[in-house]
Amino acid sequence: MKITAMTAAALLSSPLWAKTVAVLGYKDTATGAVTRPELADDLRARLPLSRGGDTVLDANVVRTRLRGPPGAPTALVATKATLAAADEAAAAVEHERAVGLFEAAIVQLQNDRDFSLEKRELLQTARLRCARLLLGLAGPAETGKAETPQGKKATQHLENALRIDPMLVLDAKSTPPKLRALLGLAQERLKAGGHGGAVVVSSPPGATVYLDGRALGLTPMTTANDSIPYGRYRLWLASPGRSSSARSFARVVEVGELPVQVDINIAVEGTIDAERPGLITPVQPLNQADIRQLELLLEAEDVIVVGVHGGKGFVVEFDDQGRVVASGTVGADADADAVVAFLGGGAPTSVTTSTAPEALYTSTMPRLVAASDDGAMVNGGFPWLMVGVGTGVVVAAASVAAALYFTRSASFDLTLTEQP
Repeated sequence: MKITAMTAAALLSSPLWAKTVAVLGYKDTATGAVTRPELADDLRARLPLSRGGDTVLDANVVRTRLRGPPGAPTALVATKATLAAADEAAAAVEHERAVGLFEAAIVQLQNDRDFSLEKRELLQTARLRCARLLLGLAGPAETGKAETPQGKKATQHLENALRIDPMLVLDAKSTPPKLRALLGLAQERLKAGGHGGAVVVSSPPGATVYLDGRALGLTPMTTANDSIPYGRYRLWLASPGRSSSARSFARVVEVGELPVQVDINIAVEGTIDAERPGLITPVQPLNQADIRQLELLLEAEDVIVVGVHGGKGFVVEFDDQGRVVASGTVGADADADAVVAFLGGGAPTSVTTSTAPEALYTSTMPRLVAASDDGAMVNGGFPWLMVGVGTGVVVAAASVAAALYFTRSASFDLTLTEQP
């Protein structure tokens, strides 16, 4: 085959060994200080000049891939305003308008990817208020057996309320008998419908499990196979032992005939800071497999982490297998050019070879996923998992890792204890 000068130039400009590189900043949560945050941005700009053919992801791409699926969380202020408007309409006897506003708020809260206990309580209140108004709109035609369109909708709202609060009881003194009758009908429907269960594990263990805001217990845990009505839920884990910086991790699950199995690696998900974009001090140090999972999420072969830990600047580069290929201490006078030179094998005086911070990385190999005698997963598995929808099947899929990561928010607080 004849190779022209143009073809040769193209091959040289896009070598077969070209890689996609992600640069991540780092925040030491022990101090809360963000030191030289511009260094990561400078590295993203400088690296392409020194690594011909490599693609260095810009900050917006990194931020998007760390955050997961698109979609802004529901603004609590806006939701409260909608609910207040619904209450005003109800007080003005504009019941149809009030129902429309309540249902708009319900839709917002049901689809919110950044949920909280406060939003859960607002959702429950909106469902009950809406059911009561629908009953009023139905008039005498509704006897409490859901024989009218409004009664059917009210019963569905009550059924959804029972899914996240099976012990829901309506006060006999302040609640119309017909509404209590519809609640009883909703309970019968849930009881008659199918019920499933869930197996939830985490690494590290001891995380609190919530199902649409209802605490189920600590990981590792297995619910009874007939304990959860069939349907779609948001399942959260609140990380253990981090009351000063509570983090939570969520999946959307569909409960069906076979138990839903969820394995969440809090060590990986807890280190993600999409806004920086970069990492914060992990719940436990990341290992080679953890770094590889970050690379899959970022769709990158190499990851470079630069930041400050324990008052000292550092830079660590990981290869496509999650192994450390370069690690050094970055002096206060070091700039991006010095860091680039160090990563390229140079020896600038402002960047010196050292080990990766122990709080960030450990060379200890992780345990592999194992199954107990009853088929339940144990800790240490691959965290980016597709939750089986009514099949009980759990499939690891690196190519769609970002889509499987439902949400993680540093402000997410689902612990039931008061936070300092």
